[in-house]
Amino acid sequence: MKATSLIVIVGLLTFDGTSVQAAERHFAQVWFCLERCGSDRAASLQQLADVKAHGDAITHVSMEHWDLGDGGALIDNGFSDIVSNVTQSGYLPIMMVTSVDLSRMRTLWQNPYAFITALIAGLKALGAKGVDFDFEPNAAGTEYDAATYALFLSHVTTDLNREGLSVSADIATWNDVWDFSLLGLTTTNQLSTMNTYAYHYTDFAAALNFSQTYLKPYQMVVGLEEDYSTPLPSSEVAERFALMKQLDLCRLSLWQSPVPALWWPHVVDVAQRCRK
Repeated sequence: MKATSLIVIVGLLTFDGTSVQAAERHFAQVWFCLERCGSDRAASLQQLADVKAHGDAITHVSMEHWDLGDGGALIDNGFSDIVSNVTQSGYLPIMMVTSVDLSRMRTLWQNPYAFITALIAGLKALGAKGVDFDFEPNAAGTEYDAATYALFLSHVTTDLNREGLSVSADIATWNDVWDFSLLGLTTTNQLSTMNTYAYHYTDFAAALNFSQTYLKPYQMVVGLEEDYSTPLPSSEVAERFALMKQLDLCRLSLWQSPVPALWWPHVVDVAQRCRK
C-alpha cells in the first residue's frame, strides 16, 4: 500500500463518527437540472408535480445551484428557486455544488474552512437539508487528490451533520480523483456511484458488485440514468431493479429529469419493499 493511502486512512479513522446522521433504510433521490439543462421554473415545477403523483416513492430532490469558484467560492448560478415548493411537497431539498476544474478543487481541499462556513450559511438561508458534491474533473487526478478529497468529505460531513445537514457526493472510477477504498472509510452520508449508469446490464451488475466491496451499505447509493441515444428497453430496466431487490438495496438516485414513465413502477416498488 502506498504511503499516501496509509496516511489518509489514519486521518479518516480519527474523525468522530458520532455526529453523522442516522441513515434511513430507504433513500430515493431525483435530480432537477433546472436551467443548466434548459428547464425553466414552469418546466421544473411540472417535473415536481410528476414526482408528487408517485407519493413517497421519492425522499430527496437534488437541484443544481452552485458552481465552485476560485479560492473555494460558492458561485450562485441564478437558477430557479424551487426549494420551498420541494419542501411543501414533502421532499428534502438538496443543493448541488458542481465543478470540473481540478485546480479549484485542489485549492478547496487544502483549505476548506471558509468554504464550509459559507456552505452552512447558504444551505440554511435557502431552507435546504443538505449538499451534493458533483465534482467531475476534466483533468486527470492523482493518488494525492483522492486522499485529500476523501479527507475533505469527512471534514465537511462532520461539520454539516452537527448543523443537521447531510452530505452526498457523486463518485465513479473513470478518474483517479475517486478512490473507493478511501471513500468507503469517510463519514459521507451518501456516496452515489455513477458507474451504475452503465448501458449494458452486465456492466451495471459488475459496477454494483465493485461498489459493495468498498462502500458501507447505509452509505452506498445506486445511480440510475438513461441519457442514451437508444433508451433502455423495459426488460433492461426491470433487470436492474430486480438485481437491486435480490441484493436488498434500498438507496437510489435517479439522474434523469423528468423520470421516464417506465421507471416509476420500479421506484415505487423499492419504496414499498424498503419501508416494511
